[in-house]
Amino acid sequence: MAFRHPPISVRVGETILFEVTNTGSMAHEFSIGTLSDHRAHQVMMRDNPGMSHEDMPGSINLAPGETGQLVWLFDSMPDEPLEVACNLPGHYQAGMFSQVRIRE
Repeated sequence: MAFRHPPISVRVGETILFEVTNTGSMAHEFSIGTLSDHRAHQVMMRDNPGMSHEDMPGSINLAPGETGQLVWLFDSMPDEPLEVACNLPGHYQAGMFSQVRIRE
């Protein structure tokens, strides 16, 4: 389990359209947030299997073979490192996360 993409490097104020394809054989998630955000999201995912992400900005669920888009404005420098991650139970722990480098 891994994200395969070039390093993500953005500037504060930049808006990025992420087009994500799940090439795996199981469902995955693409979520933008800090480590603290991801830890809280993992608890929600564990406690609410099958939860919907339609109302969660910064997260999309993808079935195997599905492609989705997520638009994100990097409007400020976060207090802690920003990551993209899959928060389905066990996926983050298996390595499905990567850092987002933000430059001023």
